[in-house]
Amino acid sequence: MGTTTRFIRPADNKILNLFGSTLPRIINGDTANFADPPALVEDPQYPMSNLLNPSLYTPWVTPQGTTPSTVELHIQTVSSTIAFLGFFGCRLLSLPFTASYRIASAGYSSTGPWTSLIGGSLDARHNGFVLAASTIGMYWRFLFTFAPASGFSIGSISLAPVTQDLGIVYSPGAEDLMVFPSIQSRNGAGHLEVVSVGDPRRLVVLPFRTVTDAMRTKIDAIFGAASRREPAVWIDQNDVARPVVLANSDLRWRHAWAPPNLWDCDVEIEVLG
Repeated sequence: MGTTTRFIRPADNKILNLFGSTLPRIINGDTANFADPPALVEDPQYPMSNLLNPSLYTPWVTPQGTTPSTVELHIQTVSSTIAFLGFFGCRLLSLPFTASYRIASAGYSSTGPWTSLIGGSLDARHNGFVLAASTIGMYWRFLFTFAPASGFSIGSISLAPVTQDLGIVYSPGAEDLMVFPSIQSRNGAGHLEVVSVGDPRRLVVLPFRTVTDAMRTKIDAIFGAASRREPAVWIDQNDVARPVVLANSDLRWRHAWAPPNLWDCDVEIEVLG
């Protein structure tokens, strides 16, 4: 058996607006629904509302040259249990933040009081925090401090209620391939020149063996038709969280033809950005 590996289903992310629903919504600048919302802090081409899109490549970007040193992002979600907080596709590392919330019955107030949830620093391209205890909230405040005037960007934020542990059926020998995007050419003297052109990414094959119908249902919920191909979150054996998608867009099951129903499957995932 391999070490524990956990996933968060796309539908578990309470900040993604997958079906054009009213919630979640960005509170900043929304005077139609809130009496005292904080101001929008955004580049008009990359607004705060981009955080409701599952794509890392439609980011929220603060205005270049005029970003205030302290930035507040307020979001209203459906009241639900939260056990994970993630910031993905971050540009500007070592950006301090705190996250806090208000419960539904307290209503919204930009000045609080807010209940502190977690604090830390965005010190990697992808940052994930598994909470010590589950939290139920409806109004969320993300406070970013010591931001430079040149600005920062975040591809997506995740608030999720549950992680699915698949470690018990995760076989050893998974293939983990690092991909370094680059252009190779030769100069006039014939020497090789390599130029980096993007972010490294990973292609990972996770073999699952003798999977029961119940476990197959869990894997289907993460990568099957119900996932709608939006990114899931993979929390690997080192507790590092990354957004992932099914790499080759198919999920192939091999039936063992013996009672009870047992299945084999190799899940190929691509770690984004």
